Amino acid sequence: MKNINVRIKKMILVSSFIIAVLSVKSQTYNGIVSDSTITEFINSYLDDCIKEIDIQYHKKHPFTINTDEIVNYKKLSGQIGNWNSLFEDSEINIDSLFNYEDKMFVIKQEQTRKKFTWKIEHNIFEFKNLEYGESYFRISMPLFSKSKDIVIIKRSFECGDDCGDSWILIYKKKNNTWELISGWGYII
Repeated sequence: MKNINVRIKKMILVSSFIIAVLSVKSQTYNGIVSDSTITEFINSYLDDCIKEIDIQYHKKHPFTINTDEIVNYKKLSGQIGNWNSLFEDSEINIDSLFNYEDKMFVIKQEQTRKKFTWKIEHNIFEFKNLEYGESYFRISMPLFSKSKDIVIIKRSFECGDDCGDSWILIYKKKNNTWELISGWGYII
């Protein structure tokens, strides 16, 4: 009886390990945060975009599969004690939002980020390949705090030489809703 219990425990342990490895490998965006968590945030973010930007404009300028890097993870690692210096235009103290563990979690997300095509369908937004000279919006993979209640994302609009904008936005989850708490950027 004792040997059977030991074997069952070993089988459960090995099965759990295999499931964990397969679930990480099956993730599309990175090896740290589940695709469902990322998709849930992106859908919420796109809902906000619909409210802020003219829908007709988006039909002509869709979101694309191209992804932005918010800040290179080597820069994030090199400035672990002072992220405020990396996000100079921020009106909010980034270091007060992300503690050391959160920062390491963000860095791991960037380090394990995969080259991917967004697999998100959302209302009128279309994630597609671009034709030469076409205007488009581009969004980064969102990077979450360890508790997954704070997220930072970058959105860019490219419309040709000396035309476009780029924004870094920070959202906090409050009462099951993502609320913008800070955003900064520039317009070309």
